[in-house]
Order: sequence, then C-alpha cells, then structure tokens
Amino acid sequence: MWVLSSLCQGDPISPYLFVVGSRALNYATSSLDFNFHPKCSRLRISHLAFADDLMLMARENPISVEILMKCLKDFRSMSGLRANVLKSNIFTPGTQSHDLGVILALTGFQQGSMSFRYLGISLSMERLRVSYYALLIDKISEKINARKASSLCYADRVELIRVVLQGAECFWLSIPHVLIAVIENIYHICWIFLWNSMFFLVSWRDVCLLKRKEV
Repeated sequence: MWVLSSLCQGDPISPYLFVVGSRALNYATSSLDFNFHPKCSRLRISHLAFADDLMLMARENPISVEILMKCLKDFRSMSGLRANVLKSNIFTPGTQSHDLGVILALTGFQQGSMSFRYLGISLSMERLRVSYYALLIDKISEKINARKASSLCYADRVELIRVVLQGAECFWLSIPHVLIAVIENIYHICWIFLWNSMFFLVSWRDVCLLKRKEV
C-alpha cells in the first residue's frame, strides 16, 4: 500500500511520511467502529499534527484507541518511524478505571495529567487561570527589560514593544482565550518600559493608534 522504505527522517521529502500517515489516520477513523472525541465529532477530527509532533483524539473506549494504535503500528512497520514512548503521554479525564487500564495497556504510554503544555500553549479541561499565563508574562517581561529604557528614545521603545508583542507571544495569545487581567498585566509591563516611569504621559489606547490616526 505504501512505498516508504527509501525515506527516513531528515530526507528532503520526509514530510511525505507525515502526509501519508495523516491520510492513513483519516482512512482508519472512517470505520464505523471508531468513535470521535465528543468535542471533535462534529468536525470529525481524530488528529492534529505539527511537523513530527502528533496529537491523537478519540472517545475513551478501547476499540477507538486500538484503531489508532493499529494505524501507528502499520505506519511504523512501513516507514521505520515509531512514537517515542518516553516523550508520549495519554490524557484520559473522566475515563472509568477498567477502560483506563485497557487503554494504557494498548498504548504503552504514560498517563499524563491536566493541565499540560503543547507547543508552548497551556491546555486544560477548565477555564485557564491567571497563574497559567505566568510563563507568557515572564517571557514578555524578559524581552522588554533586556534593554534599558533610559538608553533608547521613545520611538525605539515603541518599536521594541511592537516587535515583542507581534513576535512569538502573538502565537501564544492567538490560541487560548486570554483573560483581561493577563492582557492588562502585559500592557502594564509595556507602559512602564515605554515611559521608563510609573507615570504615563499618554494613554495606552492612544499609543496603539494606527499611524494614520495619530494626532
């Protein structure tokens, strides 16, 4: 079915491996025996992939998990690539104890606990609290304060703030629902850096105006 024996990780066309693997998962989960995760059933999502990082999702029953694991086993036998057990976890909130034991035996993965980070983003079964954003706030504060405000003019400070807020942190901010308290905390860090003082000469709303709207 697949001709992958000549491909390996690092090969220029190795992304083909993951495209084929994704198609195989789509085919496997089209079976009537497979049950999608309740939150993913409407869109029929069984997996998400980022480069060689893979997240599998299914209803908490052994049959659905077995279908996914069989697909991974087939992919391994034909491509030579396998999931790293030491770096893989399974998250099963609300699963009954009997089914949980069977699922853990089928996967061979360690059981993880919520919340956890995936690609730097906090994932949780409950509403994210302000404490979950501590890493994001620390990163912004570290980048902003890496340069002394007193050594830069106002224009340079504005540009540095823009670069930081539109950099990697924007990826973080664009995915989960960010609490107002977190946004205000980030604004406060930027305010202090911009004015190099606890006293703000211009409101943050005016600072964020588009150039064509500035007075």
